[in-house]
Amino acid sequence: MITQHHQGCIKVQVLDWVCASYLIMQTYQMFMGRDIPSGGYVSNQEWDAFCKSCLDTRFDGYTIQDVQGCWKGKHEDTKLVSITTEYDNLIKEVATLFRDTFKQDSVAIQTLPPMEFV
Repeated sequence: MITQHHQGCIKVQVLDWVCASYLIMQTYQMFMGRDIPSGGYVSNQEWDAFCKSCLDTRFDGYTIQDVQGCWKGKHEDTKLVSITTEYDNLIKEVATLFRDTFKQDSVAIQTLPPMEFV
């Protein structure tokens, strides 16, 4: 029997007395606005430092796109970071670090099916 145990993990019960859990690889997208609500802007240098200290140290690879976002009626430059991983806790950790470091209201996280590598 296979059941969803919690986000990112499935529980497989093979026999009554044998049970194993497996992490599920998923793709996460984080939308990180560059305008600071209290005033200011996340500079290229600050963004590069954040990538080196927070993303590079946690993930083998990721993709960054420059996009336009809108938050509370205000359009802003936004970084869209896509990461395929089985560790959703690291995604939440990075989002929280960005939010707290740059005094953001929030960071949006979208969960997608995993990328397929061929």
